[in-house]
Amino acid sequence: MAERLIKEVQTIELKADKIISEAREQAERLLADAAAKAKADSEAVNLNAKKKAAVIIGAAENAAAKEQLKMTRANEAQCRELAEKTAPKMKKAVQAIVMALF
Repeated sequence: MAERLIKEVQTIELKADKIISEAREQAERLLADAAAKAKADSEAVNLNAKKKAAVIIGAAENAAAKEQLKMTRANEAQCRELAEKTAPKMKKAVQAIVMALF
């Protein structure tokens, strides 16, 4: 009878060890899955942040280019205006030089 009880206890211990081992393995898998999901989520957040940053940088570059174009056009207009104002004076100066030479 004692031997039978010892065998039953040993069988129960083996089953308990097996259940504990399976539970550990399952816990490790769940932990690994959770870590992988957290990493994937983190990478997705980083990618999304990078995309948003690229959009903001692109918008800033676009705004800077528009402002530069606006300034260039304003400078061109000022140059034309100055050329129109100085052209008659330059023409008179050239005529005076030509008359002085001949």
